[in-house]
Amino acid sequence: MTLTHNTYDRNIQLEASRRRLEDAKSLLEKNRWAGAMYLGGYAIECALVALICFQQKQNNLKKAVAWTLKTPNIQGSGIHRLNNSLQITGIKNKFPLDITGKLQNAWNLVSSEWEYSKLRYYDKNGDEQTAKNFIQAVEVLHVFLLNEQGVI
Repeated sequence: MTLTHNTYDRNIQLEASRRRLEDAKSLLEKNRWAGAMYLGGYAIECALVALICFQQKQNNLKKAVAWTLKTPNIQGSGIHRLNNSLQITGIKNKFPLDITGKLQNAWNLVSSEWEYSKLRYYDKNGDEQTAKNFIQAVEVLHVFLLNEQGVI
């Protein structure tokens, strides 16, 4: 497969977030738990990148960089750290508005379990229940993040 698109493009990130979530669910069904969690976390990362672009009214992350560079830990691999991207978006302030607590609980689970480098190179299959809970949390966050952009 030859990639001929700009991976910094907001629409590419949005679609990548959807595809990685589909991939994660497929891996979960095949009992490939660590892989499901990795791709689920990656889906959230892509959705957050798209949200950063949306909030900055830019269609490309590189164009939004001028603003994001003012924020610590966003350069280079910093974008792979979910807490950094969440901080930039400012949407964590909306979590307390969810009286069910689902958003905060989902974020706590995903951010505590998903470490880009750890899961990327994880050499075990992982734990079934942890993976199921993780993917459920990813689904909650994914819907919220895409809804924030008006693309649900």
